[in-house]
Amino acid sequence: MWYGSPVDHGNPCIEQFCFQRIPNYHPSEADHSTAHIVPQLDCLGKCGRFHRACLPFSAFCVEESFRRVDIQKKLPSNIIVDAKTQKALLDKLHQNIECYRGVELTEDSRMTLGQWLDRWLTEYKAGTVRPGTLKSYRCYIEYYIKPQLGDKQISLLSQQDIQRMYRRLKTEGRIHEHPEMGHQLSDSMVRHIHSTLHAALKDAVQAHVIPRNPTEGTTAPKPNYKPKCILTRAELDAFLAVVEQDEVWRDFFQTELMTGLRRGEICGLQWSDFDGDTGTLKVCRTLHSQRKGEYTVGETKTNQGMRTIILPHSVTEILRRRRADAISQWIFPDPVKPEDPVDPNAAYRHMKTLLQRAGLPSIRFHDLRH
Repeated sequence: MWYGSPVDHGNPCIEQFCFQRIPNYHPSEADHSTAHIVPQLDCLGKCGRFHRACLPFSAFCVEESFRRVDIQKKLPSNIIVDAKTQKALLDKLHQNIECYRGVELTEDSRMTLGQWLDRWLTEYKAGTVRPGTLKSYRCYIEYYIKPQLGDKQISLLSQQDIQRMYRRLKTEGRIHEHPEMGHQLSDSMVRHIHSTLHAALKDAVQAHVIPRNPTEGTTAPKPNYKPKCILTRAELDAFLAVVEQDEVWRDFFQTELMTGLRRGEICGLQWSDFDGDTGTLKVCRTLHSQRKGEYTVGETKTNQGMRTIILPHSVTEILRRRRADAISQWIFPDPVKPEDPVDPNAAYRHMKTLLQRAGLPSIRFHDLRH
């Protein structure tokens, strides 16, 4: 192993080292166990306040009793290790060696993080998660993760790289300036981005693309969800007064306020779900809106979401009246295309319009459930 001292103390850099062998350094006993790993360092020295070493994997010799592994094709070209003291540096070097002991990585270790994330979305998540969840994953990846680290080789991604990304996203990650937060991202958004990246890199470990998950050990902010904004009795009366004047959306929002269904659930209701004799309603599907007016129908958000609810008498009468004039299988069809269900996004936008007409604060659709 080699130790170097910077020639120029003003602005030392790793290329300016003059080298000398560290006396009495020998590989640890662990280096001579199942796999015999002999590191040969390009340089080991002090860079500013830190001790630094460049650990080239091409210089590794890996031998096992059953086979010989061509490590140069499977690992990144080198790893830069920093530490405050020489002892701490040597400890980190051994940790890096142990990290790759017995690991069999594939040629995919040379792909970039962006390439792996694209594969993760199409091969690991598409068809296995709800469309809305997949859309959120894609948003986090395309707008936040790729611009920061997408071009970096995935096997060279470090915990420090990810921690720096979280810090930058928190302070200046918002794409469109917010009137109150500027370009800062909320703690909740950074946490969602962390969860997405952690899941993607966890699958990369299982696929033998990287030896360990660099998101482990990072610190992501805890979610700071805004408290629910629930309408008071007076505000609810004002909202109902505006709803009563809207012939197109009146039945929809009266049913929503009396049942507390999720937005996708109420938009996905069909007449086969309604029993007018018993006054009950089966909730067994949810509607997901997509681009260009398309939609998909899926299961409810949770297993407990599949349920049969007893309707208030007023809602039963509303649905009986609607069924008498129904021309669609959907209880609440699209006002323009009755063969399609009402778009959940259209329902959300119209709720905002009604709130504005009533002079009420802007709330989420989910808050109508409470």
